[in-house]
Amino acid sequence: PGKAFGPEELDEAIKRRAIVILDDATIADMLAKRARDRERDAAEQAAEQPSAAPGADWQEAMKQWEAWEQSEKEK
Repeated sequence: PGKAFGPEELDEAIKRRAIVILDDATIADMLAKRARDRERDAAEQAAEQPSAAPGADWQEAMKQWEAWEQSEKEK
C-alpha cells in the first residue's frame, strides 16, 4: 500500500481481479443507470418540496425578470 507498482504488478492485480477493467458496454450501462438515478432523485426532491405561495417560484420569477430587462433594453 502506498507505493508505486510496475507493469508486472498491474498484470498480477488484473489476474487476481483486484483491478477490473470495464468494457464500453458496462460503462455505458453505468452511465445510463446514473442518469436514471439523477432523474429519480430530482423527481423525489421536487415531490418533497412543500407547495409554495403563488409567485414564490424563483425560476419563474427569474424568467419574468429577464423578460422585463430585455424589454427595457429595447426601449
